[in-house]
Amino acid sequence: MPGQAVNADWAGVHAIRVLGADAATGSLVYAVFFATMTGVRFLGDTLRSRLGATRTLRLAGGVASLGFGLVLLAGVLNAPIGTRVGSDIAGWSLAGAGMALVWPIVVSTIAVLSGAERTLSSVTAIGYGGD
Repeated sequence: MPGQAVNADWAGVHAIRVLGADAATGSLVYAVFFATMTGVRFLGDTLRSRLGATRTLRLAGGVASLGFGLVLLAGVLNAPIGTRVGSDIAGWSLAGAGMALVWPIVVSTIAVLSGAERTLSSVTAIGYGGD
């Protein structure tokens, strides 16, 4: 699950330090990211079987990009804190939904390759090294 832990860690920090939200709201943002990611993971196999791995990854990337865009927008909006935090929560929710399927698809794709054990070890080490 490389990268996802980093996103979740910074979700609350961003809400508190950049947007000026209180600690409870920062915790909520963190929880929303993980709850959305978990929910989408339960639907992941169904979505992948209907769309295929490539289309699912493209869709996931688009949803995550939209989410990260909303998070960035929240930091520059000239609006009340409630509006900015709402944009932040929506953004992290979309980012969680988009990121939810990337790692499972990468791992299952590697599993069908020859020499999958060594490849998976390398990819996992690189991924966790980035965290």
